[in-house]
Parts: sequence; structure tokens; C-alpha cells
Amino acid sequence: MPTVESILLEKGSDVIAVLPSESVRRAVRKMVEANVGCLLVEENDKAVGIFTERDLLRRVVGEGRDPDATLISEVMSSPIRSCQPAEDVDECFDQLITEKFRHLAVLDNDEPVGVISLRDVALTLRQAVC
Repeated sequence: MPTVESILLEKGSDVIAVLPSESVRRAVRKMVEANVGCLLVEENDKAVGIFTERDLLRRVVGEGRDPDATLISEVMSSPIRSCQPAEDVDECFDQLITEKFRHLAVLDNDEPVGVISLRDVALTLRQAVC
């Protein structure tokens, strides 16, 4: 069975992150520029949360908040759900489906080394079956 590490090797392991003190607007700009659906929220090189498109829709737009005045710390999801590079992809799939998440932070010794999505996992599992 493929591992999380195999996903990161194929897609890259860039960690796009923001500080909890950054504005939502700045975070969204980072997401758009990097073409990603989420950002890790890091403080002192540790992942303390995750900010996703869903957080933007529900906690910012849906609540009528000003993206310039709203800090990421106010609307991020925390604690984060995570996996490790050596973890089997099918275990990650089960976690994503069971907990109804779309993204998992990949942590190696509590250090962020990437993010995988439900789409990444599904594509990898599909390739493994075919």
C-alpha cells in the first residue's frame, strides 16, 4: 500500500503557512497565489491550526466578518488533524472520511512537512487499484 510520503514525493512537500496574527485577506491571497485549498497556521515552527476554504466560507463570509479585520487565529480550525509520512494512505482515507475533513497536515516529529488532501488520497488509492 502506498504511504503519505509517496504522495508528498509526487506533489511536493511545500508547506504554505501563515501566522495566527495574519489577516484573513492576506491568508486568502497566499492561498490563491499558491493555488491551494488550505494553509497551515504555524507558531514557533509548530502547526497550531489549519485555515481552509471551508473556514473562509463558514466562519468569515457566512458570519459577515471583515477579512481585513479578522485574524486567522479567530477562524482557523484547531486542533489540526494530522498524519505521518510513513502512514498508509488507506488509513488517512479512513480518517478523512470518518472525521469529515478534506485536509491532513503531515507531521514528522511534530514538524510540518506537508499537507495532503482527500483528492490526493483518492487519486493515490485509485492508482494503486488499477
